[in-house]
Amino acid sequence: MPPRTRTKAQVIALALALTLTLPVAIDGDTIQSRDSFVRLVQINTPEKGECYYKEATTYTSKFLKTKSKLVLTKDKNLDSFDEYGRALGYLTNGNRNLNLELVKYGYAKPYFYKGMRGKYANLIEKYARQAKANRLGLWKCNDRSAQWNRKSS
Repeated sequence: MPPRTRTKAQVIALALALTLTLPVAIDGDTIQSRDSFVRLVQINTPEKGECYYKEATTYTSKFLKTKSKLVLTKDKNLDSFDEYGRALGYLTNGNRNLNLELVKYGYAKPYFYKGMRGKYANLIEKYARQAKANRLGLWKCNDRSAQWNRKSS
C-alpha cells in the first residue's frame, strides 16, 4: 500500500485519537475504515496462510462489530503513522482494548518495532507469558517460519 500525503491538520487530528467509521479487519492487527488504514501497535498477529491467522482475524472482526464507539488512541511514546501511512495506536471500545485482548487470548505476540516500548508494553509482555504458559491460540502452533514468530520481541 503506497504512503499517503496528509495535511498538517489531518496529522494533528489523527495523532491524538481517531474514531473509526465502518471498520473492516484486513487481518488481526490491521484495520481499514472509511477514512484510513490502521495498524495496532506493540503486537503482531499471524499473516495469511500462517497458523492462527483466521482465528486472529475473526476475533478482530467481532471486536469491530460492537455497538460502542471504536477509538484509536495514539501512544505518545510511539510513532503516529508507519511507513505505509497507516495510523498507529490502541483500539478501544469502552473499557476494552483490542491490542491487549489479542495478546491475552493468544491471537497475537508482542512486537516492539525498533525496540520502542509503549505505555502497555509491560502488560503486553505479561499477557504473552501467560498465554504462552497456557498454550493459548498461536502458542500451540509449531510454525517456526511464520512471520509472527520471527517478529517476536
